[in-house]
Amino acid sequence: MANPGERAKLLQKFGLSEANLKALFTNKAPAEGVWLAEHERKMHIEWAEQRHDFILSEIAEKYPESVDLPKAYRKRKAVPLPEGPPIVSHRGRSRSDSVYGEKNG
Repeated sequence: MANPGERAKLLQKFGLSEANLKALFTNKAPAEGVWLAEHERKMHIEWAEQRHDFILSEIAEKYPESVDLPKAYRKRKAVPLPEGPPIVSHRGRSRSDSVYGEKNG
């Protein structure tokens, strides 16, 4: 085990104190503590990926051609709207409804 000075530095590095480490993880049943640690890890990874995507999209918006970014972050061209009548779903229609010349029967 690390000496007390090293442990204090390690706890400080991870934003923990002995009290909240004990309350969050080590005072619980082992399975619950492991689940909490895994969940926290998953949430941090998700946050980091969202932050990464946001930063790259901001760079791509400000410098669209000067930076070699993955395709996903390059500025997308606007897709024209489809022409013609909107597509109508058949869900929620009664038998008496008829769309575009459809017949019941």
